[in-house]
Amino acid sequence: MSVHDLRFRVLNSIGRLAAAILLGSVSVQAQAAAAAVPSAAADSAQRFYFEYRRALPAAKTMADLEPWMTRAGYVDATRIPPAQRPAVFRALRGMNLAIQQVVVIERVAARDTVVLRLRGLDRRDGEAMSGGALVIREGGAWKLRREDWRPYRQ
Repeated sequence: MSVHDLRFRVLNSIGRLAAAILLGSVSVQAQAAAAAVPSAAADSAQRFYFEYRRALPAAKTMADLEPWMTRAGYVDATRIPPAQRPAVFRALRGMNLAIQQVVVIERVAARDTVVLRLRGLDRRDGEAMSGGALVIREGGAWKLRREDWRPYRQ
């Protein structure tokens, strides 16, 4: 191996090490910035979800919930035959109102999507319930895409 080859290998190794350190630093900064966005997103999505829960008792029709629904969710609701909409709405509203003492136990956030893992109690029988809510930013505002509840199983 010539001195020229050795010198090239050493300089190349130093260059790679410097690049790795620089990229590592940029990566840590990018991860910190990315973590801040989901946390802020999760906070505001969680506030939105509880605003929806507070508005639910006053809702009389599916149209009253439109401000909280995604466009796709509202379109799905309008596909329900008109004669069946009141019954579907009463069932949805009744199920949600039956779940009391709702708390968020976990939040998973990406930039414009937040999944909330929920716990609550069914006031009808006192059974612990586990739920989830998918909250999506649409048109600059949070919207509820889906919410589901089931008996809690450890």
